[in-house]
Amino acid sequence: MRRKAPWQVLVTALLAYAMFYCVLTILSAICIWLRWPYVSALLLFASFAVITFLVPLGLSWESSAYKWLIPLHLIHQVFTLLIYAGHYVESGLNSAGGLVSKEFGDALYFSLATWSTLGAADLAVRADIRSLPPLEALTCIFFLPVFTSILWKMLEDMTPPPSEAVLDRKRNRDA
Repeated sequence: MRRKAPWQVLVTALLAYAMFYCVLTILSAICIWLRWPYVSALLLFASFAVITFLVPLGLSWESSAYKWLIPLHLIHQVFTLLIYAGHYVESGLNSAGGLVSKEFGDALYFSLATWSTLGAADLAVRADIRSLPPLEALTCIFFLPVFTSILWKMLEDMTPPPSEAVLDRKRNRDA
């Protein structure tokens, strides 16, 4: 039996991870209509783990993988915010006046405030999904270090070595 070349294994792994990510994300969106917010949160964490494992695979494939890794992580976080907002719309949010809001704008505002760990003082979740906002805040806590490390690695790779720096004093003195 013929062995696969390393690039074939890498492409197969990338495609498998991409398909698995898409399935997890679609299932988490379906959970909105099924009213399964905690299953959705678990699926979102799993999909985040999948795209996090794509980072070393993508950088093994090509050193300029940042051009698709960074947008992929940002798009995933937008999907995460929208999916959590969908759960807040389905269950309703209690406003400061005691009214229940099922408007998408309020839910998106609450989702963004929760994701950023700032919180929204004028809105609160209903008792049936009280544990969901802390799970959403955890997604930001896990996202920021991964995203920051990808950006750091990209900038590190783009930075020229000191010997090629334009304003390097030693190099300019020798010339």
